[in-house]
Amino acid sequence: MSDDFGMEGIKQLFLEESAEGLDTMEAALLRIESGEGDLHDDINEVFRAIHSFKGGSATFGFTAIAEFTHGIETLLDEIRSDERQVTDDLVSLFLDCLDALRLMLPQAEEGNGQDTTYCADLSRRVQAELDRKPCSTAPAEVAVAVEAPQSESAPLTSQYLISIKPDPEQALQPQGPVRIFEELKCFGEYRVELDSETLPSLAELKPDTLVMGWNVFLDSDVKQTDLEDFLAWLDDGWLLSVKNNAPVIEQEPIVDPVIEPEVIIQQPETEDAPEQKPVVASNGKKTAKSNASIRVDTNKIDSLINLVGELVITQSMLNSYNSELMEHPALHGLRDGLAQLERNARELQESVMRVRMMPIAATFQRFKRLVHDLSRKLGKHVDLELRGEETELDKIVLEKIADPLVHLVRNALDHGIEAPEKRLEKGKSERGKLIMSASHESGKIVIRITDDGAGIPVDKVLQKAISKGLVSSDEQLTDQQVHQLIFAPGFSTAEAVSDVSGRGVGMDVVKRNIQDIGGRVEVRSEQDKGSTFIVVLPLTLAIMDGQLVKVGPEIYIIPMLSIIETIQIRSKLISVIGGELTVYSLRDEPIPIILMKSYSEGNRHAWQQDDLEGQLLVVVESEGQHFGLVVDELLEQQQVVIKSLEANYGQVDGLAGATILGDGSVALILDVPDLVRINKVHGGAIPSRRAVVAEL
Repeated sequence: MSDDFGMEGIKQLFLEESAEGLDTMEAALLRIESGEGDLHDDINEVFRAIHSFKGGSATFGFTAIAEFTHGIETLLDEIRSDERQVTDDLVSLFLDCLDALRLMLPQAEEGNGQDTTYCADLSRRVQAELDRKPCSTAPAEVAVAVEAPQSESAPLTSQYLISIKPDPEQALQPQGPVRIFEELKCFGEYRVELDSETLPSLAELKPDTLVMGWNVFLDSDVKQTDLEDFLAWLDDGWLLSVKNNAPVIEQEPIVDPVIEPEVIIQQPETEDAPEQKPVVASNGKKTAKSNASIRVDTNKIDSLINLVGELVITQSMLNSYNSELMEHPALHGLRDGLAQLERNARELQESVMRVRMMPIAATFQRFKRLVHDLSRKLGKHVDLELRGEETELDKIVLEKIADPLVHLVRNALDHGIEAPEKRLEKGKSERGKLIMSASHESGKIVIRITDDGAGIPVDKVLQKAISKGLVSSDEQLTDQQVHQLIFAPGFSTAEAVSDVSGRGVGMDVVKRNIQDIGGRVEVRSEQDKGSTFIVVLPLTLAIMDGQLVKVGPEIYIIPMLSIIETIQIRSKLISVIGGELTVYSLRDEPIPIILMKSYSEGNRHAWQQDDLEGQLLVVVESEGQHFGLVVDELLEQQQVVIKSLEANYGQVDGLAGATILGDGSVALILDVPDLVRINKVHGGAIPSRRAVVAEL
C-alpha cells in the first residue's frame, strides 16, 4: 500500500468520525440545555470532540475548520474549568456552530476549500463571547465565621499508568502517538517516560519504524472505563494497558456547618448584559455508549447479501428434488445433508441480514434538534419523547425513511400542536407533547408519531378536497377516508405559506417515498385530542415475505405486508357500479375488485358475474382503503429474494420487482398501491409474466 493511499484512507476515516462527532456533540448540547444529563460529563464530552475535530482538521490542511473551531474550544475550556457559566444562549451558539461545521465538512472532502462566509458571523459571535468577562459557575466568595468539624473528603483524583507500545507500521501516521499525547490533555495533567525495555539494539533499529514505547502517568478524575473507551479507537496492533494507581491528589475537604453563619457575598464585577437563565446540571442518566465495532464499506455488505440471496435460490432449487430423493433409500443420506444445508443457509442468511440492521436510535436522536429549532421558530413549547430506540431495521430503509419522518414531524409541530395561548384556552398544558416510537410487530417495523394537538379538522379537509375536485360533494366518506385525503398531491389546509410548511408538497411525497420501499402510512386523528401517523415498513428491502398466487398459468407474489385476508367469492355479493367499477360487498363494506386475469393477459377479460363464484379474493390495503384481487389459486407463503426489473427491463407499472423460484422459474412481485392506481385512473394492464421474462 502506498503512503498516498494510506493517508487518503486516514483522511476519509477522519471525515467519517467527524460527522459522527458532530452528532455526538449535538446530542450532548441538547442534554445540557434540557438538564437531562450530567453537566460536567456532557461539557467534557463536547470539549474532547471539538478538540479532536480541531486537531484532525489542522493535520489534513483544513485550515478554515481548524481556525473556526479554536474559539469554540476556548469557550468550552472556560466552561469546564468553571471560569464561565453555560447558558441557553451559549448552547444555541454552539448548535449554530455545529451546523456550520456540517456545511464545511463536505467542502473539505471535495477539496474545493471551505466557504467561510456563513462562518464569519458565527466567528464574530464566538469572539464577542470570549471578549465578554467570564462569569464563573463556582459559588461566589463567602466569608464564614464558623466552627465546623471536617467531614468526609471529596472524591480523589486518581493517577493512571498508561503503557503504550505502538504498532510499528502505523506509529508515524497522524493517528499515532502524537494524537494520543495531544488528546490526553483533555483528561488532566500527565508526564511521559520512555520505556527503555522496548528499545532494540542499535543494529536492529530501522529509520522508518517506531519501536519505542512509553509509560504515561496521568492525574485525572475521569473513570477508568471512560479512559479505556477513549483509547479504544487504536488498532489491534497496538499494545496498550491502563492501570489505576492509588489516589494522589486530595481535594479540599467538605465541611458541615454546625451553626448558621453570617454570610457576606462578594459579587464579581461584570459588564451589563441581558440576564440569562443558567443551565443546571441534573442527575439524569447518560446515554449508553456504543458497542465496539469495525467500519465496513456498505458495498461489501450489499455484495455479501446478494451472494446469500443466490444461495437461498440455489437451496430452493435443491429442495425441489426432495420428493425424488425420498423414493431412493440409498440417497437418504444426501437428503439429510440437504436438510442440514438448508438450516445452515437460513442461519447464514439471517446473520448476514443482521449485519445491515441498525438501531433506529441514531435517526430518532436527530429529531431532538429539529423539534428544538422548530419549536423556537414557531413560538411553541414542545417536549419530545422517544421510545423503542433499540428497534433495528435495514440501513437502507433507515436512510430512505429519514426524509418522510422529517415531513411528518414538521407537520405535527406546525399544524398539529397549538400555540401556548390556544392550548391554555382549551384547558391543556401550554407545553405540547410529541411522541416518536418504533417497534417490531408481526415481522414489520411500525413507527408512530403522536401529538396531543388539535387533530385533523374533518370538515375543513373535506371542503378543501371538494374545492380541488378530489372528491364530489355528494360522496359519502368516513372520517378515516377524509384523513387520508391529506396525502393527495398539492393538498394543504394552511391559510398562509411559511418556510415550515403550507405549500402542499410534503405529505404526498411522504406517502410515495414510503410506498417506494414497500411500506404504507396511515393516520388516526381525534378533534382537539391529537393525531397519530403510523408508518409500517418491511424489515429489509433485500428479502420479502410474500404470498404466491396463481393467475391462469402465471405465478405472482403479493407482499404479505399488504394482505388483510383471503375469502372465497360468492357471486351474489358482486355489483357493477356505473358500468365500470366492480365491487364486492364484504361485511356490508363495498370493496373494489381487480381481476388479475385481465391484467395478466394484457387485455380486458370478458367475464360474467357467475364466472367468479368460488374463486379467491385476496383483500389488500392501499392508502387506507381495501381492495380485492381476484386470483385462481393460493400457493405457499415464502421468503423471496427481491430482484430489480429496472436494470434489464425498466420500470414496469404495477410491479415492484421479480424473484426466482425453487424450480428456476421467474415470478413477478406485485406493487399493490401502483396496481390500484392503474385500475382507478387508467384501467390499463400490466404486461404478462411472459413479456417481462422474455426481456430478462
